[in-house]
Amino acid sequence: MQNGSSSEVAMINRHLKNNHNNFYALYLYVALILYITTKNIGNVSKWMATHYIFSIKKGLLSRAFVGSILDYIAPHLYGKYGVIEAIGNVVLFSVFLCFLILVYRYFCKQKTFTSLLMTLVFLTSPATMAFLAVDKGRLDQIGYVLALIYLLLYQRLPKKSRGFILAFLLCVLVLIHEVLLVLIGSLLFAYHLLNEKGDIRSVRDCIQLILRYMAIGLPATLLAFFMLTKARLPYSPEKVQEMVAYLRNFSDFDIVKDAVLIHFRTINDNQGFTTALASNPYNVKRYISALIALLPTFIMGFVFFIRSVWSKSEDMLQKLINILVLLLLLMPLSLVFIGIDYPRWMASCICNIFIIIFVGSKKISFATKKKWPVAISVIFILIIFTGLMVGGITATGGPQIFTNWLAKILIS
Repeated sequence: MQNGSSSEVAMINRHLKNNHNNFYALYLYVALILYITTKNIGNVSKWMATHYIFSIKKGLLSRAFVGSILDYIAPHLYGKYGVIEAIGNVVLFSVFLCFLILVYRYFCKQKTFTSLLMTLVFLTSPATMAFLAVDKGRLDQIGYVLALIYLLLYQRLPKKSRGFILAFLLCVLVLIHEVLLVLIGSLLFAYHLLNEKGDIRSVRDCIQLILRYMAIGLPATLLAFFMLTKARLPYSPEKVQEMVAYLRNFSDFDIVKDAVLIHFRTINDNQGFTTALASNPYNVKRYISALIALLPTFIMGFVFFIRSVWSKSEDMLQKLINILVLLLLLMPLSLVFIGIDYPRWMASCICNIFIIIFVGSKKISFATKKKWPVAISVIFILIIFTGLMVGGITATGGPQIFTNWLAKILIS
């Protein structure tokens, strides 16, 4: 009896200790989120606010989902900068809340110092929360809220309806912003493939899996193609000026002409525009500063993802799925040919890799039981503190301290 009582007491003590550790981690996460937000948050730029004016009623289709909802449901709020600022704050809070749930749930499952360090690297990275705070108001963040809610609720969704829900969500992402099919759609496909790779028993199963998700993504792909081609308006300087003047009638802030121009640009125009601006020495300096800031987190996430996903016990077909998943997570980098926001594309890769690691599932084992060498832990801690100090990148450049200092050394 005494031995039984002792074991029960020991079990209770371990349980209490785990609960205390969980609460300490939660307090740390919340404190970091508050600090990073207050350090980096700014106002919604007029360029991004202009996107909230795009509406079907005004003759614009591309990126008009959010603006159309405001225009149809709450016309008295449509075009008000204060409302757009409030939406930006709510969306940013929602993304951070989803991040908090992800990292806290992951830490409670793993209960290791390594898992704590990984979550802290993610939260403090210049590519994640700090970047989102700096970039408040961008339509990408609405897409991430929808995707994260979907991933968090995925296991509770009826299996038969998951494909339909995914296809619908992808179409909504395209309506919000065409580029989200690549930035966030690739994340959703990667998660689904990882979840189902354990069911693959033959080449036929592998082909069927890939074809099924190609079919699921087809409506969104066709919709994106339509938005990027047929939904564009014929260009002329007079028509652009007329549209800008027309939209100014519905806003209480200055409409940015460059933002309106996206409705008159084709993919070929974007390619030429990107090539010209990306080779500009000023932009090259900004890209290098962003690369310096993002590379440590990218390498950490990439290495940890490989350690988590690759298994010697898997057969060649399952390893093929792993390769496809990795390519999907790196897919945002393909946008370098049609958009100058190179740091934004790389930040999306980093964010997606960590989200896949943290969201996990019953069929995905991201174990961190094996202890890391002390030197690796020190590197983790250095990356965490560096991220806290330098702050977030911007969509087209690195943190200000890097742009002004490190990149200046590299480029005269």
